[in-house]
Amino acid sequence: MAASRRRDGSATQVERRSDPVTPASDEVIDNNPNSDYNQNIRIPIICFKRRRTMDKDMNRDVIDSLEAFDRLYRKMDDIYHIYTRSCGFSDMALWLLYSLYKDGRVYTQRELCALWHSPPQTVNSALKSLERREIIRLEPVPGNKKSKAVVLTAQGNDAVQRVVVPLVRAEQAAFGKLTEEERKVLLRVTEKYISGLQEELGRDKAVSRG
Repeated sequence: MAASRRRDGSATQVERRSDPVTPASDEVIDNNPNSDYNQNIRIPIICFKRRRTMDKDMNRDVIDSLEAFDRLYRKMDDIYHIYTRSCGFSDMALWLLYSLYKDGRVYTQRELCALWHSPPQTVNSALKSLERREIIRLEPVPGNKKSKAVVLTAQGNDAVQRVVVPLVRAEQAAFGKLTEEERKVLLRVTEKYISGLQEELGRDKAVSRG
């Protein structure tokens, strides 16, 4: 997934949606500020807050382009969010099912927390919801009393075919609409932006420590 996702995906506190969606009837809203219900893994939105502290000499074109990028990022994130809710799942629950399907392996609760950079309370809340709906079952891990393996049930496999598989196919079809050269450029410039962001944040952290 465009790991926006987030995937997605690292998580950070973000603005609340102005049009909150009511969760599935068997789900309980988690009031934890780091909860999946209180965040949609929207990293670039922080750029708007940082804009106030940008150097006065910053190229206006850079600022405008970054804001346009943020809008596109959030729009893509909204597409995933709307699809997820239309299927009756929380964002976190869907991404957990996505991981189980795409990676084709069994994860432990702790591994899923690390994979999605989410606190245990958020992941476990989503897992409990899926367990109540008999979509997954939690099995003991030999030699590990603190974490359990997350396994899809027969009903869970049906849910994956109904919800996750169409999403994956839509992603593949959308990416396939780009030419080979466009795909290469998209991957190359995105990787370059990520590297630059890591470098700048690392520099800011070093300055603050100094």
